[in-house]
Amino acid sequence: MELIDELADAYLQRSYELQNVLNINTGEIFLDGDEGITGEPGLNWDDEEADDLYIIPQISSSEGFDVMHQFTLEQDRDVSNKLLNVLNQNKSFRRFKDKVIQLNLEEQWYKYEKKAAEKAVLGWLGEIGQSYQDLNKKYLSHNDPF
Repeated sequence: MELIDELADAYLQRSYELQNVLNINTGEIFLDGDEGITGEPGLNWDDEEADDLYIIPQISSSEGFDVMHQFTLEQDRDVSNKLLNVLNQNKSFRRFKDKVIQLNLEEQWYKYEKKAAEKAVLGWLGEIGQSYQDLNKKYLSHNDPF
C-alpha cells in the first residue's frame, strides 16, 4: 500500500471523535483522539515535535455530495436520472449508496470516490507545501518490512 491510499482513506473517514494525523518527517499516519477511544494518550499539540504533524482533512458533507453529484452526471441518462432522484430526497447519502448497489455500480462508485479523495489530498499536500513523492518515499521506507 502506498501513502496515497492511506491519505485517501483518512480523507474519506468522517469522525468527530478521531482525526488522522500525518507526520511529515516519516510519512506515518496515525489516529489522534480521546484516550478512551484510541487506548493511547492524545497528542500534545504544544510539544515541539507537533510542528511536524498535520491533521489530515476529512471530506465535508457538501464535498461528499458534490462527488456523488459529479459521478451521477457522468453516467448514462437513465442511470443519471435514477441517481439524481435519490440525491434530491432526504437521507440522500444512504439512498445514493443503496441505489448504486441496486444499479450494480458499487465498484465504479468506490473507484470514483477514491480518485476524488486522492485529488483532494494531493491538493491539500500542495497547500501545506509538501511533495507527495518525498512523503511517499519516507512512508515506504518507514513501512518497509525488511
